[in-house]
Amino acid sequence: MTVSIASDAQTTVSSTITFTPQNWNQAQTVTVTAVNDAAIEGNHSSTITHTVSSNDPVYSSAIVNPVIVTVGDNDSAGIQVTPIRLTTGEDGTTGSFRVALTSQPTADVVLTFASSNPQEGTLSQSSLTFTAANWNQAQTATVNGVDDAIADGDKGYSIATTISSTDANYDGLSVGAIGFTNADNDRAGVSLTPTQGLITTEAGGTATFNVVLTSRPTADVTIDLTSSNPAEGQVANSITFSAANWNQAQTVTVTGVDDDRVDGDMAYSIRTRITSTDAAYAAIDPADVNLINRDNEINAAPITAPVSDRVVPNQVLNLNGIIATDADGSVATIAIDSLPDLEQGLLYLGNPSSGGVLVKAGQQLRPNEVANLFFQASPTFQGVRFTYSAIDNLGKSASLRSSASIGKSTAAQPSQDAEARWELSAKAKAAETSFLTPATAIASPEWAATTEFKAAAAAI
Repeated sequence: MTVSIASDAQTTVSSTITFTPQNWNQAQTVTVTAVNDAAIEGNHSSTITHTVSSNDPVYSSAIVNPVIVTVGDNDSAGIQVTPIRLTTGEDGTTGSFRVALTSQPTADVVLTFASSNPQEGTLSQSSLTFTAANWNQAQTATVNGVDDAIADGDKGYSIATTISSTDANYDGLSVGAIGFTNADNDRAGVSLTPTQGLITTEAGGTATFNVVLTSRPTADVTIDLTSSNPAEGQVANSITFSAANWNQAQTVTVTGVDDDRVDGDMAYSIRTRITSTDAAYAAIDPADVNLINRDNEINAAPITAPVSDRVVPNQVLNLNGIIATDADGSVATIAIDSLPDLEQGLLYLGNPSSGGVLVKAGQQLRPNEVANLFFQASPTFQGVRFTYSAIDNLGKSASLRSSASIGKSTAAQPSQDAEARWELSAKAKAAETSFLTPATAIASPEWAATTEFKAAAAAI
């Protein structure tokens, strides 16, 4: 006897079993397997039917009752979310995630997305639709970072999902929000251009520079402007930026001031300071703007006058008559342009008897040093002259050089002993400066003095 076994679409079974005179009394097992259909059905039943065929008339008409089995459903409504990139950026960087259904719906399922903060992130598409045909095919949702132009740091936000469907299992299904972070690309800052090379003039000439913020502030930003030297340049007290005009450059005009005095071109700056309740901007110290105010007064050259004096040969003279004046400023230095003839004497800064230092050609002396000029006449002194000029506080030199003339005094000529002392003094000075060694001394007292004198003067 053969028993044919059949099931409905919910299960599968082995198709037949056979009994013979030998195994008629041995039970045979029929295996029933549920079909996984991905539909949400809940626990449901399946009917197993049997058909008997045999040549034995007793069994050929036998009836086997159907078997009812219970099938446990393993399907449930749900949304599978797979993150791909959960970071967006104000620089245009996008994030994304994939979604799919966990079971086959009986009607279309629409997923609608919304950002918790559209100022930080938005979606490229507001919704995705799943059908009974594509329910298990993942679809991608793209999230775009939004540039708010505010230096507010990286900001977190989330994407919420709302589900609608005529399939009661999916309609209104709750899905957790998906968290994202939008990376900030803004920095609080102040751009000033240019900050160097600006020129104003005492004739009222102006210079301008532009100021603009680098990000949108959360409160008004006031930039206070002050001149480091209002006697050279003046500027408006302040400029203010708001969330509406932060990226619109404002032009600042600086006006040169005439001080009615010769002071040359003067450097000054426009100093900047920020006042704001926006903490990011309040912490900024903007750059200062550097300018030069061109002088419009004519700088008169300093004036020197010739002087004259007399000295006894082999004696020291304090040259205290050298003076210079400057009508519109001050004398900065007095230059010794040329030196006295070496055979006539030496010029010192400081008394040579108490450590004075030889003056060099071109040496510049401060006005308070000029009174400390000394001339030491040689024993054979007959008269000499040298030239000098002045330079004022603005660097302008006197147009003419003046001369200092030193004549020979009518006092008695130095004795032979005095000449000998000059010779010894000159020899000692030469030895100190290593310009003449004892081996090169000349026997004649008069020429020895002259030779040694020249040797000392070579140090100038």
